[in-house]
Amino acid sequence: MSALDDLVTFLQDYHTKVFACEDEAKAALEASDGPGYQKAMKNKAVLMSELHDAAAPLLAKLEGPVAQLAEDKLRRFSRVAAFSLDIASPFFWSALLWDEDAPADQPDNLQLFINELAQHN
Repeated sequence: MSALDDLVTFLQDYHTKVFACEDEAKAALEASDGPGYQKAMKNKAVLMSELHDAAAPLLAKLEGPVAQLAEDKLRRFSRVAAFSLDIASPFFWSALLWDEDAPADQPDNLQLFINELAQHN
């Protein structure tokens, strides 16, 4: 497997972890468990804030324009999530992976980025 394949696989696994938090939050919301919802959303934000650092060993193996693209995008995901934690906003935590005007049937931004990276192979 190439370094890019390794990164795509890592990111897809990470995406699964992030969306486990989303599923937990949804279940808490359906159960009218506000604290459980906030905890799950905060866990999602923490995971997203750690994404760049977690991917760093794989990023270091990339070369060319895709290396800079991945570095910039993952750093941005992490920076925005860290900011959301700084301001302690459950609403911001819930919206981390979607643009304000994104169509409901569109995948989240992390999945869109994973798809974009996969096309570079």
